[in-house]
Amino acid sequence: MNHRQTAIGLITLILVSVLVLSKTLIHLLTEAWWFSAIDLMSVFWTRLTWQVLLWGVSFVAYSAFLWGNYRLAMRNSRTSTWALVQTNELAVKASADRFFNLVAIALILFIALIAAASSLSAWETVLKYLHATVFGQQDPIFQHDIGFYLFQLPLYEGSRRWLLGLIVATIALVSAVYLLRGMMVPGDREIVEVVGRAKAHLSLLLGITAILVAWGFWLDRYGLLFSSAKVVFGASYTDVHSRVLAYLVMGILALGVAVLFFLSMGRRSFALPLQGLTLFVVAFICFNGIYPWFMQQFIVNPNELSKEKPYIEHNIQFTQAAYHLNDVQKERYAAIAKLNRQSLQNNQPTVRNIRLWDYRLCSVPTSNFKKFGSITTSLMSMSIATP
Repeated sequence: MNHRQTAIGLITLILVSVLVLSKTLIHLLTEAWWFSAIDLMSVFWTRLTWQVLLWGVSFVAYSAFLWGNYRLAMRNSRTSTWALVQTNELAVKASADRFFNLVAIALILFIALIAAASSLSAWETVLKYLHATVFGQQDPIFQHDIGFYLFQLPLYEGSRRWLLGLIVATIALVSAVYLLRGMMVPGDREIVEVVGRAKAHLSLLLGITAILVAWGFWLDRYGLLFSSAKVVFGASYTDVHSRVLAYLVMGILALGVAVLFFLSMGRRSFALPLQGLTLFVVAFICFNGIYPWFMQQFIVNPNELSKEKPYIEHNIQFTQAAYHLNDVQKERYAAIAKLNRQSLQNNQPTVRNIRLWDYRLCSVPTSNFKKFGSITTSLMSMSIATP
């Protein structure tokens, strides 16, 4: 009977898996046929191989790291019991541990699956990084080769987001464990007091988070070259003279906060890193908010053309280079004013192609004239009606 139930369970699981994955399998089969039809199966297998590899790496890394930290949290709180289980019976405690272990495994697998699925689209970014080339032309702000922004920078940004998501998920998981096992309690001086080894564990994870935040500020400097909210696409005067400095200062302060978290691992409270976080927030408001606003309003806007001229020239220069318009051959043609009736007759195809009344250009003023006419008519009607 047990074998029969096991077989039925396995068959059900296989059928459910096939139904869930049917859309993906059909999509892969269709793409395989298409790539085969155009004789590019090598491209299909390269993409699929890297997608499977990235999926597996993300799933294993997230699962292992989350499970390892969960087990560390359980070991750090082994002298405590679950807050929901108020009993001293060993059998009940063991059953509670097994139940929460199963819940943790299910949650970890769910998070790992989400991370693995989100990493599928990174295959192209990884391949670009591995096959990067040099353009031989540098940007005028940071003096990096253009290839850095196309091949290296996307991978650095994606890696930081991947790691930050892993650390944040880990902090949430172990915090829930410590909270449910009574290692995080309301304190007198602090809102929440973390006791025992739980504080060192959380301090380590929070310090790593601060390092990733500092890395993000460092990478955000390069993102200013992709800004589209200014006069032209790219970095503006305010970006170069205020935001670059702001991101640099914030990155250094974030590293300082990370050091404070690491130093607090041997202390009883979070007072030291909390002071650092307070300074970080104040500096963020001043350097990333007030300082750029002040420079834009009182330095750039009164003389915007003069301040923005070099950056407008950068935009024009690199736009022309992107479309290969910087090496256009220029030739002068002397205008010959010998137009007569015979010339018009001989060039009728050209003359008929001259759109003196282009509907695309005439539609705008025509609609405006109609609006003006309706307003004028209304005013005239009002003037006539007024005695």
